[in-house]
Amino acid sequence: MDQVRVILGWIKQHHFWLLSVVVLGVCVASWYTAAGALSTEFKANQNKINSEFQSLSSLRNKPFKPSDSVNARQAQEIVNLSSEVRTLWSSLYESQKEQVLNWPSTLGDSFINSVQGLEFGDRMREDMRERYLNYIQKRFPQLVEIIDARLMAADGGVGRRGGRPLSPGGVSRFGEGRDEEEVEEEFIVEWLDQELLRGKLELNSSPSSLRIWVTQEDLWVYESLLTAIANTNKAAGATRQSNAAVRIIQELQVGADAAGQNDSSGRLYSPDSNASAAGAFGGGDSFPMSRDSGIGSFTPGASRDFGGPAGGGNAEGDEAATLLSGRYLDDEGEPITSISAGNYDFGSEYKRLPVRMSLEMDQTWLSKLIVELANAPLQVEVEQVRINPGGGKRRIGDNEIGAFDRQPNVGTVILQGAVYIFNKPSDEKLEVEGVDGAGV
Repeated sequence: MDQVRVILGWIKQHHFWLLSVVVLGVCVASWYTAAGALSTEFKANQNKINSEFQSLSSLRNKPFKPSDSVNARQAQEIVNLSSEVRTLWSSLYESQKEQVLNWPSTLGDSFINSVQGLEFGDRMREDMRERYLNYIQKRFPQLVEIIDARLMAADGGVGRRGGRPLSPGGVSRFGEGRDEEEVEEEFIVEWLDQELLRGKLELNSSPSSLRIWVTQEDLWVYESLLTAIANTNKAAGATRQSNAAVRIIQELQVGADAAGQNDSSGRLYSPDSNASAAGAFGGGDSFPMSRDSGIGSFTPGASRDFGGPAGGGNAEGDEAATLLSGRYLDDEGEPITSISAGNYDFGSEYKRLPVRMSLEMDQTWLSKLIVELANAPLQVEVEQVRINPGGGKRRIGDNEIGAFDRQPNVGTVILQGAVYIFNKPSDEKLEVEGVDGAGV
């Protein structure tokens, strides 16, 4: 009994500490129990969420299995879309074929009948190739007449205006005994690099079939470009060079030559306020000049693609590589350089042929020229425009002279783009695997 009293006395004396220990123990036990319950609940919820995500993922990976009615409706929409594309494709192809892509009637009915139904690159009869040679040798002066330009002599010198002789003193822009007063000449456009195209067209021997196809395609494109220039000058009411919209053609390039001139530095240049309007030469650095000979000299037949003396040419594979490498653009806008003889498919719906125009013109008519190019039967998509790339100063030989600003709107304009030549519509190219009726 005395021991109990001693214990109770000790408890009474230290009850605070005893109660503190008891309370702490109860709190720890309660926390542990609650934490365990929360952990269990968290894991249960986490597992449930993960399970739902896994179910959704497995559902997403399952193949779509629409009903038969959905499949039928989708197939019908594909057929309808294919039909619309076929109609539009046919319309564009027929428009180009009727207006541009046709063989000249001057070649005769027998020639036209012999090439009827042939595709690009197909072989032609030898007598038909000889007939085409006779035709193409006389075609160039007619191109010059489209823009009412001065026809240069075959050696690169000054010749005639179209089919008519120049006025006296035609070699110079100044009349005899009139060093200061400028005399108007009887042409509207000065075409400086025309000898390059002449070299392509005036072949010296019977051309191969492939060379004829390439030459005629070039001819169609040049006709379209020159017609756009002529229409722009007509809209400007041009009666002489000094009031024409396009006054000087410094360069007119098609195919691989144009693709090689693709300028990567700067898509659009603002016109220089001091750009010159007068003078016989362009304001850019694009056209090569020589101190001794003035305008760079040209050799007929020396073109990269054609060459007069080599008209009868190489083996088929070598000739195809020479004529077609870099001539067309792929879907990324890069030149197609991989060429194999007999395979001349350079695009499903159309071929893209690069073009480059370096012009001295009244820049207020630039938008009209671009519209004419875009609306041409052989549509030209202008991708780059550069204005006064030479900084508005003119260069004669190796000497740079200050700009003359009597007409500040006149300057050098360079247009880089691509011509779209549509292929004959093909139902096979419009077919969709698993859909009957697509491409019909």
